[in-house]
Amino acid sequence: VRAVSTRTVMRPNTLPNGLKIALVNPQHDLYLDLPDLPVGLTLGSPRHEAVFRRHYPNTLCVLYVFFSGAVIDPSARHNRDIYNYDDLNQNHPNWFLRNAAGERMMTGDGVAYYVDVGLPEVRERAWQSLRDFILRMSRPRYVFFDDVDMRVGVNAVNYGNINVWAQTVVDALNYLGSRLQSEFGATIIPNVAWSPAFWLRGMNGGPDAPGVATLPNVGGFLIEHAFTHARTRQNRTTVLNYGTTQDLNNWQAWTLRDQIRLATEYPGKLTILHPTYVPGLTDTPQRIRFAIAGCLIVQHDNTYVEIEPRGGSDLQYPDGFYPPELFVPLGRWTENYRILNGDLVSGGLFVRNYENGIVVFNPTHNRDFTFTVPRDLYDWDRNLIRAGTVVPIPRQTGHVFYSAPEIALEISPQNAQVLPGQTVQFTVTYRNRGTAPGTDVRIAVPLPQGMTLVGSNPAARLENGQVVWSVPNVPVGGQGTLQFTVRVE
Repeated sequence: VRAVSTRTVMRPNTLPNGLKIALVNPQHDLYLDLPDLPVGLTLGSPRHEAVFRRHYPNTLCVLYVFFSGAVIDPSARHNRDIYNYDDLNQNHPNWFLRNAAGERMMTGDGVAYYVDVGLPEVRERAWQSLRDFILRMSRPRYVFFDDVDMRVGVNAVNYGNINVWAQTVVDALNYLGSRLQSEFGATIIPNVAWSPAFWLRGMNGGPDAPGVATLPNVGGFLIEHAFTHARTRQNRTTVLNYGTTQDLNNWQAWTLRDQIRLATEYPGKLTILHPTYVPGLTDTPQRIRFAIAGCLIVQHDNTYVEIEPRGGSDLQYPDGFYPPELFVPLGRWTENYRILNGDLVSGGLFVRNYENGIVVFNPTHNRDFTFTVPRDLYDWDRNLIRAGTVVPIPRQTGHVFYSAPEIALEISPQNAQVLPGQTVQFTVTYRNRGTAPGTDVRIAVPLPQGMTLVGSNPAARLENGQVVWSVPNVPVGGQGTLQFTVRVE
């Protein structure tokens, strides 16, 4: 039996480096297994929202719907499908998009048939469904639109032009978004995996992308496959090319530069970074570190992260993957990223300072760099890197260098021959061998059965059979001694 109350579960939602965790479509039963992680945002069904609203009131809840098509799975009728596939199939077959052969067009993952969001009756059906969902979800501030596909229309017999279809998508988003705003004060969060550049303003005098027209109704972005992309059919994890001057301001291009821009150029909107990877491959550790370094480079106050394994042994992680690198203790960032040996257009070495360290990120696909560590710091693997060390930063890799205390303890004497009724004094020596001061250091020594604490210097407290001290500050290289006396019973 687990007893849970709101008062006991309210807690900070950030990790020790500013990142906040998102749960995207949780797979487990939240009623049975409320997550112990500091979740800042959950994106899922009305049922998920109900659990978090009750037990985690300071967690943002986002409603999930499928934007571009009618979902075939019956379980989605009152969960994801805003068109109702059964009704369309029987009564409105003309609402489906069709190719030149007259066949219905299916989404790449096979879960839905595309609908013609250019039809007024299709948009009205979507609005009525959205309205029903929102009323059942206690009026959430954000609605997630999955599979916002601005490319598929080029293959539709009644469009055949990607720019015409892109404008159709813009009009549909604005129709639904404006009604969400006016009636509920809610905004859309699109899945931008199809084209992050679709929502970017032009650079160097270039034109804005079509999606910029939807920004007043957009409350944020979910960047699926941010930095890393699980290709399950190929059993590999890929990284996009950074981008070139030729594809600048081309909203149809897929580049890391566009992901970085979208994640940073609208800090007032939510950004959900959703790296994916195939677990168990030889390059998996490197890919995970690359993705996490990228998240640390671009994060702002409204950034949330979920790292999702796909394929391979992904069933081991029903709610995402939380490697130790995600919890690297950098503190808060002290500046936005800067680019060495290049610029945003051509790419370079991205560097960002944090309170307790530095993030170094090389997103380029054709350039290697080096980085000189400015002071003694640890790397991902807790190796001590001395000041002045030149570290290679190969293409498409991410590195973190951080400072942390490392408290070493010694106790003496280690052996003592004492008769019952006699006392013995022990001395604990502590030293900080790390690269940062230790603050509020808790030092505890187990007290074996048959011993009674009779004195300590400085004064200690006895907690659960342990002699405990709290040391306010241990500077780098600093040390001190603690003493306690016990009587053998």
